[in-house]
Amino acid sequence: MDASLYLSMSAMKQNEINLQIVTSNLANANTDGFKRDTASFKALYLNQANTPIPVAYTELNGTGVDLAAGQLKATGNGNDLVIGGNGFVELKRPDGSSYYTKTLSLMTSANGTLVNVDGGILVNGKGKPITPPSGDFVINAKGNILTRVNHSYEPLDHFKIVELKASDIKKDSYGQIILNGDVTLQPLENANVIVGFKESSNVNSVTEMARMVQIQRDYELGSKALNASKTIQKVSNSILE
Repeated sequence: MDASLYLSMSAMKQNEINLQIVTSNLANANTDGFKRDTASFKALYLNQANTPIPVAYTELNGTGVDLAAGQLKATGNGNDLVIGGNGFVELKRPDGSSYYTKTLSLMTSANGTLVNVDGGILVNGKGKPITPPSGDFVINAKGNILTRVNHSYEPLDHFKIVELKASDIKKDSYGQIILNGDVTLQPLENANVIVGFKESSNVNSVTEMARMVQIQRDYELGSKALNASKTIQKVSNSILE
């Protein structure tokens, strides 16, 4: 196959991947706590990279998560929390698998354990569910859970807050943040828990819309280049016949 066909096809494939990511970002622009998806690409050479005119096309290198902070929204609800800095709260699914989030809306489940609004189970530093005996609880700025005893609140437990960076994480098929391979979790010292707030999505809709328009234009150019390459190849073949 002619090199120009490879180049055009790879460019179109890159634009298709970018369009999928931008579409997902836009769909979640109003989803609390959503972190923008990204993608990176690498060059794959058709011949030696050190030749006078190397020919390469792009290949997906990997996807990532943009951890830039979203805007804080005051709710006045003491069960709404945002973890500041590089902190993430670990939540458990019923199957025991873990995922991580920076914003929570806590409630008690039917069996009395603390869960997030999406059903994720809040756990302590040992990975165990937290169950306020009275069902009445408050959270302080350090991530401590206090439960009502008689007429006052007393310390009950501390939920698990870990420090993660972008290279530590990826998203699963549910769109939730999970660990990217074998990552050693470190507890976040001096965690800052912002009580009574939610964190908005960090997607800028205007920027993503502009990216979508540019991607669509690039795709059209790639399509035209591909058709032109096919036409040239067809003419060349007819001359040789």
